[in-house]
This record gives sequence, structure tokens and C-alpha cells, in this order.
Amino acid sequence: MDRLDMLIRSIRAGYGSSLLLGSWKFEDGQEGIICSKTPMDFGQWIWENILQTPSDLPEIPSFAYNA
Repeated sequence: MDRLDMLIRSIRAGYGSSLLLGSWKFEDGQEGIICSKTPMDFGQWIWENILQTPSDLPEIPSFAYNA
């Protein structure tokens, strides 16, 4: 694996992670903070289109903004 390939893989992993974390929702509950994690369909989209696809990064789907 050359350096450029390693850099691209690293950027993809970081980008995928930031999309996952950015889709979490935090709320104050009576017993503390409640965390709603990434919806499965958006997580699957990240896995298939960001982490597993070797081509250029596609556009983020509209449902990602409602996560």
C-alpha cells in the first residue's frame, strides 16, 4: 500500500466517523443524558458509500440531514 492510498483510507475512516458521530442526538432525561445513535439506514449508507467504495465520495443523501 503506498502512502497516498493510506492517506485516502485514513481520510475515509475519519469522514465516516464524523458522519456517524454527527448524526447522534443527545437529550437531557430524568436519569441523565440520553443518546440516540445513528439510524441504521444512514449507518449502512456510510458503510457502503464511504468506507467500502473505492471511487470518489458520493453526495450525502437527504435523509442524513434528518438523522
